[in-house]
Amino acid sequence: MVKFINIIFILFLFIGCQKKNSYIEQNSINITIKNNSNNDIYNLKVLFYKGNFSVYKIEKKQSFSKAIKPTGDSGLAIKYKINNKLVNKKLGIYFSKGMRGNILIKINSLNEIDIENNLTIN
Repeated sequence: MVKFINIIFILFLFIGCQKKNSYIEQNSINITIKNNSNNDIYNLKVLFYKGNFSVYKIEKKQSFSKAIKPTGDSGLAIKYKINNKLVNKKLGIYFSKGMRGNILIKINSLNEIDIENNLTIN
């Protein structure tokens, strides 16, 4: 009987954790940077209101993703180094607290940036 109760407890604990994780995902914006160039990107920094994240290196033809939870109205900017050139760009994307979805930032060999997003309000 004790074994059965322990199994039920673990099952409820697991189900509770899954709901919490899906809540976090529903209230987050997933930002993916895809390096479509033929060169590695170094010292990439993504900046937004009251936050930022950094990646030391994204190898050519590779991607990096990070989920953020917006705390207010914000724009998005990136800084990075490619081919010994420092790039600093505002991306023209705006989001606010309570939004969710995905932002895909694709960087090509000419340092041109293509952006796709499907942001929605909760």
